[in-house]
Amino acid sequence: MKLFVVIGFLLIAGIAIFGYVKKTEAPEQYQGGNKIFIQSTDVPAQYKTDNENLNRSILLLYKAMELTDYEDLEPELKKEINEEFFASSEEGVALGKRVSDEYLNYIHPEIQNMFKNKLVKGFEIYASGREMIEIGDADNSTGYIVGGTQKQIDGQQLIAEWSLWFNENSAEINQ
Repeated sequence: MKLFVVIGFLLIAGIAIFGYVKKTEAPEQYQGGNKIFIQSTDVPAQYKTDNENLNRSILLLYKAMELTDYEDLEPELKKEINEEFFASSEEGVALGKRVSDEYLNYIHPEIQNMFKNKLVKGFEIYASGREMIEIGDADNSTGYIVGGTQKQIDGQQLIAEWSLWFNENSAEINQ
């Protein structure tokens, strides 16, 4: 019985945190996929690839975030969306890791920590938890489900920290 209470609490906390993150709209420069973090013309040549990787990473991670709410869908559609979530998350995290610390420090003194240790790391942890839950569902293993739920909550907290920070600093970053 205690196990069900713990699982219930973890699920409610996770839903509350991720609900907040999802309500935090992608900044205008990401909406529609046609605007970028910093205009290419403002970026020194040595940072062009970093800029592209940063923009693409953020777009993919915001896309993955949008793919987390699909409980009422048919199983086949859930599977397709889940595969798209993992593909977007994996590519977004990989691109984010490739962005040089030097470039991030060029943009803003705090963005290296916030981007790599909150957004990118948060998605790594969240996706790992989601994968654990899938294994638990397939094997009917409560341990995987509880552990996966906790990882999702931990990842969501990091992503929420990024979202709050970015919303407060985006105007300064994009001057």
